[in-house]
Amino acid sequence: LILISSMIKGDPDNPDLLESGAQLYGAYASGFTDSATSKRALANRAFVYASHAICIREENFCDVEKLSYFEFEKRLATVDKTQVESLFIFVSSWAGVIEANSSDWNAIAELPKVKAGIQRVLDIDETVSNGNAHLYMSVMESFLSPALGGKTELAKKYFECAIEISK
Repeated sequence: LILISSMIKGDPDNPDLLESGAQLYGAYASGFTDSATSKRALANRAFVYASHAICIREENFCDVEKLSYFEFEKRLATVDKTQVESLFIFVSSWAGVIEANSSDWNAIAELPKVKAGIQRVLDIDETVSNGNAHLYMSVMESFLSPALGGKTELAKKYFECAIEISK
């Protein structure tokens, strides 16, 4: 983490470095932190890096987290196969921020945008990041119980697709 942060500080507009940093910080936030405060800080850093990277790669995606859901959907429709990996890094980092701030209703309110972004990734190339977009959708569909609108059978299908793609 220190090395990638140093590299980004030396070349702050390099989208490849920013995306690598986002992935590393996101992985560390979700798997290796020992406190909620540190999880939020690491997830936020991942999101900042991913946001900057996607903005550099596609000006249409600068500050998209501030857009309405419907405007965000319009921007998602412009994403093509060359941008799908960057989109996945961005929306998965955003999902990490939401998870790290799960007690904040304002963060949770952004979940439909993340879900729409993950769905766009799946629509373009379901194999991106070894099929992890399926895993994210599985979690999102199984988060609520069926009585509250959760779709456990759909979640299971997404999970099975993730296993199949990742082998």
